[in-house]
Order: sequence, then structure tokens, then C-alpha cells
Amino acid sequence: MPSDLTPNEYESPRGPRPAIVRPIIGEARPHDPYAAFRFGGFSLFTIGNLLSIIGRQMLAVAVEWEMYQRTHSATALGLVGLVIAIPVVTLSLPAGHLADRFSRKKIILISQIFSALTSVALALVSWQHLAIPQMSILRQGNGVLSALAAIFERHHPAFHFDDASIPIIYALLFIYGAARTFAWAARSSFFPSLVPRDAFANAVTWNNSVFQIGSVVGPAAKLMRPMSVTRLPVTEVGRPPAWRIDVHVAPASALFQKSPML
Repeated sequence: MPSDLTPNEYESPRGPRPAIVRPIIGEARPHDPYAAFRFGGFSLFTIGNLLSIIGRQMLAVAVEWEMYQRTHSATALGLVGLVIAIPVVTLSLPAGHLADRFSRKKIILISQIFSALTSVALALVSWQHLAIPQMSILRQGNGVLSALAAIFERHHPAFHFDDASIPIIYALLFIYGAARTFAWAARSSFFPSLVPRDAFANAVTWNNSVFQIGSVVGPAAKLMRPMSVTRLPVTEVGRPPAWRIDVHVAPASALFQKSPML
């Protein structure tokens, strides 16, 4: 029997189709290039981090300049980087474990104090290196360094390791690198807690930019003319001025990162 329903009056056995709800598109917020700096904790942390990087780069240039001036050995320059890198490789995992168990801010502050003390020791060694006695262990250290240089510089035998301060400088650099390793581990895990999630990408960008700026400003500041009566470049005045700057930079960095806003 034919149905009396028209096509428009036909009802589907599956029921009416649900209405399609279009997504609500909100207005895009304008990009804020300084979003991370709207938070005081991140601003103070960034200033302290910048000072720390500048001091570290100035110290690295000063040490390399002095080591080459005293030894005339390219191997001595390479060992500077190696001695600083060894703590990074060997202590990164323990430093990360320590940062997860204890206060990260305290670890950063203690590391900065050790960095400042190491810079004081380096300045004293650089200043009074001729007064250091030729002890047996120092002579043996110079003998090992000279043997290493003889392996890599067979065709340039002009190097000499006769200064008693050279092994001491390498030992202090190892302590300096260890302190920086613990500070780096604590700072890396402490950094994400300073800004909310929507500003984290901007904070990462600024953190990388600050590292690049400090890496350029540090060596450049080391070679600038200091504000002194002599008006001589730092390279002519000596290395201790650069270490004295790093001694002041480390506590300043610690003070910024000790703020109650962090």
C-alpha cells in the first residue's frame, strides 16, 4: 500500500541527525616578546645567570692567556678545557640527583660561593706564582704535563713546564668546574618553576639568548681597557683583575638568585 508521506515528511528510523556545532574561535592574543620578564623571579634569575656567565667566560680567557704565556704550549690550552669538562662528564648525574633531593636554590648559592673562593685562589696563585716553592708533587705534576705536551707537540719543542703554579691552577680549575656542574644541574631544574606554562617558551628563548650574550660579552670585557690609572689593557695589567671581577660577580649572582621572589 503506497504511503501518503511526502519526501519532506519522511522520518529516518535512525532518528534526527545531531546538529553540527562549529568550534568557537577566540581572538588571538598579541605576541608579547617580554612575557617571561613580567614575572619578577625570572627577571632576577636571568640577571644572576648573566653575571655568572660573564664571569665564567672572563675567567676562561684569563686562564688560557696565562697558561700559554707561561708554557708556550698548545697542549696546556687544551688541558684547560679538558680539566673543566671532566667534572661536567663525571658529576652531572650525581649533581642532578642532588638537585632533586635538596633545595635547588641553596645548591646554586653554595656553588656560587665555591666559585668565588676558587677565583680568589686563582688570583693569589697568579699574583704570587714566583713565590710558590718547588715542592716534589708540583715538580712531578709538571713532569707529567711536559710528557703529555711532548706527545702532541713533537715538532714544536719550545714549550716548558717549570712554573710551580701550573699544577695548582689545573687543580683549582677542576674544583671550579665541579662547582659549576652542581650549579648548572640545580639551575636547569629550577628554571621551569619560575614562569607559567604559557610563558615557558618565551623564557627558554630568553635563557638561550642570555647565554649567547654572556658568552660574547665575557671575553670582550676581558680584553677591554679597565677603568684604572694605568689605562692599560687587562692583558697588559695581568690576569688577577679578571679574577677579581669574577670574585665580585659570583656573590652578585648569588644575591640576585637569593631573592625571596625566587
